Amino acid sequence: MKQKKQNMLKVFISYSHADEKIKQKLEIHLAMLNKAGFISTWHDRKIIPGEKWAGKINTALEDSDIILFLVSPDFLASNYCYDIEVKKALQLHEDEKAVVVPVIIRYCQWQIAQFVELQCLPKDANPIYSNYWENEDAAFLNVTEGLKSVINAHNLKISKRKDLPQDQKVKFTIGGDELLIDSHILENNSFWGIDFGTSTSIISVVKWNRLQNTIAVEQLPIEFYLESSGQKSSSLIPSVLYYSQDDNNIQFGYEAKKRKNHDSSRDGVNFWSSFKMHLGKDEGDIFIDSLIKNESDYIILNPKDATRVFFGLLKERIDEYLNFNNLSIRTQICISIPASFEANQRQDLLEAVANAGINTNSYTFIDEPNAAFLNFIHENPNNLAINTYDRQYTLVFDFGAGTCDVSILEFGLKTSGFYSKNIAISKFEQLGGDDIDKKIAKKILFPQFCDSFDLEIKTISDVEYSDLLDGKLKYLAESLKITCCDQLRILFKKNLKQKNLSVLLNDSVSINLKNKQYLFESPTLCVEEFVEIMHPFIKREKNNEFSIFYVIDSALKKAKMDYKDIDNVLLVGGSCKNPLIEKSLREVFTNSNFLIPSDLQTQVSQGTAINALLSLGLNNPPIAPIVSETISLQLNDNYFLPIINEGEEIPHFKEISEKLQIPKEPQHLIEMPLFVSGNKKMLANIKITSATSFHKNDTFHITSEIDNNKMVTIKVFCNGRQLETQQISPYANEVLSTYRKAVKETEKEINNSLASGLSIHDQKVKSLVKSLITIHSEWNNFKDAMECTIKYFPSNYGDIAYYANCAGLDEIGTEYTIKAFKNDPNEISAYNLALEYSESSEEYEKYMRIAAKMGNISAKINLAQVLIKSNNPEGRSKVGEVFSSLYAKFQNDNKSMDADDYEDLLIALNLLNYTELKTSVEDSYNKFNAKRQMSANKLYNSNCLLTLSKKHS
Repeated sequence: MKQKKQNMLKVFISYSHADEKIKQKLEIHLAMLNKAGFISTWHDRKIIPGEKWAGKINTALEDSDIILFLVSPDFLASNYCYDIEVKKALQLHEDEKAVVVPVIIRYCQWQIAQFVELQCLPKDANPIYSNYWENEDAAFLNVTEGLKSVINAHNLKISKRKDLPQDQKVKFTIGGDELLIDSHILENNSFWGIDFGTSTSIISVVKWNRLQNTIAVEQLPIEFYLESSGQKSSSLIPSVLYYSQDDNNIQFGYEAKKRKNHDSSRDGVNFWSSFKMHLGKDEGDIFIDSLIKNESDYIILNPKDATRVFFGLLKERIDEYLNFNNLSIRTQICISIPASFEANQRQDLLEAVANAGINTNSYTFIDEPNAAFLNFIHENPNNLAINTYDRQYTLVFDFGAGTCDVSILEFGLKTSGFYSKNIAISKFEQLGGDDIDKKIAKKILFPQFCDSFDLEIKTISDVEYSDLLDGKLKYLAESLKITCCDQLRILFKKNLKQKNLSVLLNDSVSINLKNKQYLFESPTLCVEEFVEIMHPFIKREKNNEFSIFYVIDSALKKAKMDYKDIDNVLLVGGSCKNPLIEKSLREVFTNSNFLIPSDLQTQVSQGTAINALLSLGLNNPPIAPIVSETISLQLNDNYFLPIINEGEEIPHFKEISEKLQIPKEPQHLIEMPLFVSGNKKMLANIKITSATSFHKNDTFHITSEIDNNKMVTIKVFCNGRQLETQQISPYANEVLSTYRKAVKETEKEINNSLASGLSIHDQKVKSLVKSLITIHSEWNNFKDAMECTIKYFPSNYGDIAYYANCAGLDEIGTEYTIKAFKNDPNEISAYNLALEYSESSEEYEKYMRIAAKMGNISAKINLAQVLIKSNNPEGRSKVGEVFSSLYAKFQNDNKSMDADDYEDLLIALNLLNYTELKTSVEDSYNKFNAKRQMSANKLYNSNCLLTLSKKHS
């Protein structure tokens, strides 16, 4: 990087072309400052033909010392000036790499602009073209004098730096390339990297040894206390939180993790873990029973809250380190995240980090695989044989607790030195070591627990398992998994077979289930069982989303590469310690060089700290991130128009060249569904209305922008006038049908209501829950309807029994059917109890008669069929009753008929041989079902989509 001359400052002029003449007059008044050697000016008119204007502007901005905004209505309305140049300039100002000076040239609403807090010119921000000034020359003179004050202040700052001891150059090697860093950068800044993991986080810092004039990257150890061994410290920080009511204190890391098995520990109440994987899901305040709802500093109602509190505690430890070492310097922090994290996840994390008191900027995030690669090429440049090839391709396989992240990077040597760039990154998949733990817990430990206490597995609902068992058993499963991996490593090393080897865990958990306390002790796991559990995770087969190869293949497909094209495979993340993972990878990457760091878990945090040094310290980001998935706009006729393409480098601004129009008029509403990676995962649906309606001669165009943190902004224009600006905040990282969207929105409302202090007995909450159950049942998801009823209305035995039987969960159905009849022997409970017995049994007829006598139509038709089979004339009489009742309803008010009514009427018509009537009823029933299902995937109105314009540009 060339060093700027301190006696001539570079001034960048940002302006609207509508103010060209004003800019020229300003340059005339600045001419003397230029001739005196104080400044040189630059603006976009100095770009010569053939040069890429966006790149030249960006370079000039970054190279400037002073940036002038010529503020006018046109400047504020300009997409490029205000949204691109202003944003970049303010970041440079915030980073103290340039000084921004707004110059108000014409009256406008600058008081609500992003730069409102900056000191403006001319005096008191009176516009150059206003009655305040005697003439425009007086105004321009005031601007020139103000600018000279800025120049003097800048030069004074530089001179003070000169009075300090002469800056040393500190060597830092990366990828075999040697960088020289000014020591004052290290003197005035501390550079930190935080690897925010699903189960474990790590903080690393760039340390400058002044005496030896060297740089090292080290982890920050966190102290904690264990009753068994006293005071300890570790750089591995469990990503968990625990709230103690006794001393009104929040704990994190090992101090919190050790509370996991305490009787008082309850997930989502006073214990929080794996909250990273719930970011971006927009589920509302899911921690409805949280014990800290009203604490101003530590309130935790949702995963974003938990993330904010966790980062706040991490920052406290960083501040303690700086205070202990008497370092009153600026803290520069970068945070690593999965490369495949999508916009909504990044947005949630960015807001949580900022609310935790950490300064955020365009370089806050780095993709985890890229960070790991940075650290590896810093520590092991010779392992890559960088001087041997023109370029190489490295696949970084980052397998942690919550995610499996794959990034393919190209690197090599040019005459200018080492270079690296992203080629492709995998799709986001919530696949990690946690999923293996959950599988062990459910498939192995859950049956062991039930066998230990003579419990019937089928009588324990999914809600009960999820709320009461999953977390406790998963904790044991993780320990058993680690032990099994250690055993397998030994077996592989000695080339032995597993045989009947098993491991026993000397640990226990206390579980409260159905108002009874159980102490589950000494669980076991057979190595062969573990290998079988692992099989789907390492099996290479098409469309197996639970396999690591599904993720790998998605990255290779984007890169248009095959396994044989990969030169190196770099393993990163705690789950790569599993020997079955490495073994399966070696079987397919037969020609690749495997790079295995001595410590798999610290690579990412150390690389993140290196990124903070290079990006925030030297303004030289080592690896430009890329777009992970193509984002497309759905148009009419099922055409998908790409507006952001996968693989494009970030930051990225793009004006879509295709012009759009409405397919027919009049049209008052336009819908613009945006999809990611194909046509199944909808990010957002931009809706624009017009009071006067849109017309076919209207022309629409779109701009898209992605910043360094992969936040997406879409702007829509009609006939050159901006209609909409939307920062994409997707519904979730999942494919949403109308049904799933309705469920998600209702669940979110329930969570928020309960978290606000309302109880399940409140009418609003009861109504929302009933709506949710209805949504599930209408879409034949009876299992979720049952689980929802158990969770919120546990004494509604009849409803639980009904949904259980519809879902095929016979054991649970029988249990609650008996409870329902004993609790309230009505027509429905009697009918349901009858169905528990064989049709030929006395009990079946007994309870059907009870239900039929109480007026239950379904009971009458079922009883009639039994009686007809036994040639009892009463049967035909019962069928006649059903027919008379339901056919009258069908003729007079068939809109009020439900599926049961139709099915009972059809049985009656069949028994009575009313063929013609049966055909009519069947037609109506088919229409009923078709109407109910036709909106299954209707997330938008296809009549409101845009189409490609047929007008010539």
